[in-house]
Amino acid sequence: MNNSYILLRHAHSRFSSDDFNRTLSEKGFSSLDQLEFLNSFNIDYYFSSPYKRAFETINSSPIQFDKIVLDNRLRERKLSSTFIKDSEFEDSIKYL
Repeated sequence: MNNSYILLRHAHSRFSSDDFNRTLSEKGFSSLDQLEFLNSFNIDYYFSSPYKRAFETINSSPIQFDKIVLDNRLRERKLSSTFIKDSEFEDSIKYL
């Protein structure tokens, strides 16, 4: 049996220093109708990070589902305890 995976990023979210509880913005909520095409697939499981914006993307969309599995492995990664400029990050990942 072959498995197929569809990966989605959360919809547009509001800026907040509370990254875990950051919610979708009005722009994010208004874009969710675009996900209706997923109903044409036979999807057995929906997995989401525990972050509120990711859960809201699925839960508030027109997607028909039985349940959403929250998976902590899908949470944001903390790369540093200090701010990293984009250019420094891009230089760092060249070595991975």
